[in-house]
Amino acid sequence: MSQPLSLVSRNADPYLRLVEQLSRQLDTANVEYDKWDRYYSGDQPLAFLAPEVAAQTGNRLSPMVINWGETIADSVNRRVKHEGFRIGQGRETDAELWRIWTANGMHEDAPLGQVDTLVHGLGFISVWGNDEDPQTPLMTFESAHQVAVIYEPGTGDRVVRAALKRWKDDDGRTFATLYLADRVIRYVSKSDVAGVGSNYVVEQVLNNPLGAVPIVPMVNRGRLLNRAGRSELASIAPIADGINKLATDMMVTSEFFQTPRRWATGIQIPTDGADRERLQAEASAYWENATKSKTWLAGQGVNFGQFPEAELAGFVAGINLLTSALASIGGLPPDDLGLNQVNPASAEARRAAETVLILRADEKKDAWGPRYCRAMRFAVAARDGVPVRAIPQDLSLMTAAFKDSATPAIAQAMDAAVKGVESGVYDIEAAQEVVGLGPTERDAIKARAAEAAAARATADVEARMKLARSLMASDGLTLNAAMAAAGLLAAASTNSAESASTPPVA
Repeated sequence: MSQPLSLVSRNADPYLRLVEQLSRQLDTANVEYDKWDRYYSGDQPLAFLAPEVAAQTGNRLSPMVINWGETIADSVNRRVKHEGFRIGQGRETDAELWRIWTANGMHEDAPLGQVDTLVHGLGFISVWGNDEDPQTPLMTFESAHQVAVIYEPGTGDRVVRAALKRWKDDDGRTFATLYLADRVIRYVSKSDVAGVGSNYVVEQVLNNPLGAVPIVPMVNRGRLLNRAGRSELASIAPIADGINKLATDMMVTSEFFQTPRRWATGIQIPTDGADRERLQAEASAYWENATKSKTWLAGQGVNFGQFPEAELAGFVAGINLLTSALASIGGLPPDDLGLNQVNPASAEARRAAETVLILRADEKKDAWGPRYCRAMRFAVAARDGVPVRAIPQDLSLMTAAFKDSATPAIAQAMDAAVKGVESGVYDIEAAQEVVGLGPTERDAIKARAAEAAAARATADVEARMKLARSLMASDGLTLNAAMAAAGLLAAASTNSAESASTPPVA
């Protein structure tokens, strides 16, 4: 795709300062990304615990983690399912664009790239040419743990001025690739520790024929002055911490106070070993037989009893209260979090309860769909070997197609589709989309319909030709007359024209 440029020495490298700037940016961001990774995987530290208690318990207090962070992120991610690219206002998805996307496994990795974007607040897609198969450019989702970017001032996050990808190989060597609009520089570090101050040296410099940085950012919850995004878990993290603290306290309480404690008063504890053992045996017998007649412990001033067991209802109420707040902020239906044990009255009631969750998923589609299209425009430019600004103008009208975010209500959708076709509001293609059929399914249905139509046409022609031959034999008709009588008018006309244009044989 690109030709190597002349290498530059470290001392003369004008881009090394930019590499170090982006490395510092990456190191700072990774601290935050590590935090949100722990909340997603459910191994965040226990919060709301006094330092004195933490010091006394050491590592003996295992937190009881209810991993709502994973549930919040996955609930949105499952409803954002990309299924193709459209150009212009047509309903048909472009087969060639989808081929490039799927050839790179992007349809399989999209859930991974999307969930990382939800957790970290930022993700990326990289695009580059493919020397082994020029018609299929390379595309991949990139982790924010490895990529940092600088935007062109005044463009929001639409134009990336420079990007750095930094990673380690299996041998522990650190690599850093700097992407610029006119070149791509690959560095290798002689230091074992990645980051600022690494002993980076230029390994390779390539020309960038795309004329733009081929790194596309995917921003979650971006704002005008915050193009680094915000984790989907940021709002619910304090609530999740409170739930985990209450759950941990409840488990500790159940361990030490859920089983009733027994007590006895008025007993003189023997000092002799044998008498102490006999006392313990008698006490056990008392509790097992619940009678004083069999024990010498009973007597004036001797009483037995037990304390009431610990009540856990307060912990349960507190956990439910915080879980309700978490469901409200996260936009999850109450029954998804176990707060409602009653089945929905109907599919419509279920969909109504998911309104906020559906809107959240649609917001992600609106934010990420244009990024998918931008990445695909880079891929088309890489395939054609031209700058991205030189690709066909109609590709600027490209849109990403997603499946419906709502829980399918098949009967309701089918009824709407049928009525829409009957009233002329929908054509067949639109009706199939209403009932939730994706581009691949619609193409398969169309192919089967075309194949069936071709088979019916072939069978009809064969039947008419059989009738024509029968008329020739029974009525003495010519071939053209018999085909015309059998309804094969076009074939008869064509045959007559061909016969007229054929010169007679001398």
